[in-house]
Amino acid sequence: MARVSPELLARCLDDLRSGQTTLDAVLASHPEVQQELRALLEAPLVIPSGPITPAPSAAFRQRARAELLTRLAETPQPWWQRFFDSLAVPTPRFGLALPLLLAVLLGLGGFGGAAYAAQDTLPGDLLYPLKTGLETAQVAMIFSESGRVEEYLAQAAERLEELTLAQERGRVNALTGLSRAYANALAHAEARLERAVAASEPLDELLRQMEQDLGQQQAALAALQSQAPPQAQEGLTRAAEAAAHGQARAAEHRQGPKPGGGGQGSTAAEATPSMVPTSEATASAGLECNPDLALINALIASVSGLGIKDQSLLSKLEAAQASLARCQTQAAQGQLGAFLNQLNALRRGCDLNNADYADLFNHAARVLTADAGASASDIPATVSPQCETVPADDRSSNKPDSPGPPEDAGPPDDRGRR
Repeated sequence: MARVSPELLARCLDDLRSGQTTLDAVLASHPEVQQELRALLEAPLVIPSGPITPAPSAAFRQRARAELLTRLAETPQPWWQRFFDSLAVPTPRFGLALPLLLAVLLGLGGFGGAAYAAQDTLPGDLLYPLKTGLETAQVAMIFSESGRVEEYLAQAAERLEELTLAQERGRVNALTGLSRAYANALAHAEARLERAVAASEPLDELLRQMEQDLGQQQAALAALQSQAPPQAQEGLTRAAEAAAHGQARAAEHRQGPKPGGGGQGSTAAEATPSMVPTSEATASAGLECNPDLALINALIASVSGLGIKDQSLLSKLEAAQASLARCQTQAAQGQLGAFLNQLNALRRGCDLNNADYADLFNHAARVLTADAGASASDIPATVSPQCETVPADDRSSNKPDSPGPPEDAGPPDDRGRR
C-alpha cells in the first residue's frame, strides 16, 4: 500500500491554503493514497494556523467586573485593616483619642519627613511601601462610606500621576503594576459607592465630580497608551476600561430616580431641566427608552474593521453604546470625548493614517452631537502632526494633513446654519 510522503503532504497543504486548488481536486490527482491523504488534510483545514488569542466579549468583561466588585464587598478584611478600622471608629469611652494619637505618632521621630520624601516615589523605590501604607491608614481613619469613595478616587488619581512619572523616567517595568493598582483603587471606590448609596449618604456633588474626573483620566490614559511600550498596553487598556466603567456607574447613580421620591439620587433633569437632552429626561422619568444606535453601531464596526491593536478604543465605544442604550447621555458624552482624545493621541503618534483618522473623528463627532446631545464646543480640536513616515494611504491623496472641523459636528438643529 502506498504511503503519503512528508513532501507530498506539505505540498498539498500549501496548495490548499493558498487557494490554488480544492480538496477534491487534490485527492483526485493522487488516487493511490486518496483515503490516507484525506484523513491527513481535513484536520489542518479546520484548525487555524498560527496562535489563537482569546478575546473575551464586552458582556463577559462586565459580568466578571460585577463579580469582582461583589467579592470585594464580601471579602473579610485582613487583620491590619481591622486594626486601623478599630482606631478610626470613635468609642463612647475614648471618642477620637485613638485616631488623634495615631496622627501624633505619624508626625514624631522624623516620620513626617520620611512621609514627605515618599510622595514622589515609584514602585521599587525604598520609601514607596511607606507611601501606600499611609494611604491605607488614611482610608481606615475615614468614618463615612462617601469619604472612603473620595479617598480611593484620590488614590486612583495618584496612581495615574505615578504612571505618567514612570513613563517619563523610563521605568517601563512599573507601568503594568501601576495600571493594575489604578484599576483596583477604582474597584474599591465603586464597592464603597454602592455601600454609600445603600446608606442614603448625600452623593450628588461627589458623583458629579467622579464622572468628570474619570472622563479626564480616560483622556490621560489614552495619551499614555499612545507612547507606552507593547508590554504595558494590556494593563493600560484595563485601566481605561475601569475608568470608563466607574464613570458610567457614577452617571447611573446620579441620574437614577430618587429613593422614595426625595433625598439623594435626584436626577440631572430635575436640577437643570433646560440643559438635559430629551432622551435623558425620558430615562429619568421612567418612560420607555428607545434610542437609535445605528450611528454608534456603524462606528464600532468601522473601528473593528481597521484592526487597531489598541482594544481600549473599542472599550470606550462599547461603554458609550451601553450608556446610550440606557439613555444616559451625559455618561456617553464623557466616554465619546475620551474616544476622540485617544484618536488624537494615536494620530499625534502617527499610529493612524490621515484618512482613517478623519473618518473616525467625524463619525464620532456626529454620534457625540446627534445621539449624546453634546454641543460643538464639547468636541476636542483635531490634531495635525508632522509624521516622518507618511502612510501609503496619504501619499496617494491630496487631502490636507488635518481633517479640519467635522462638517456636521453640531446639533441637528444647527447644521443648516453651518
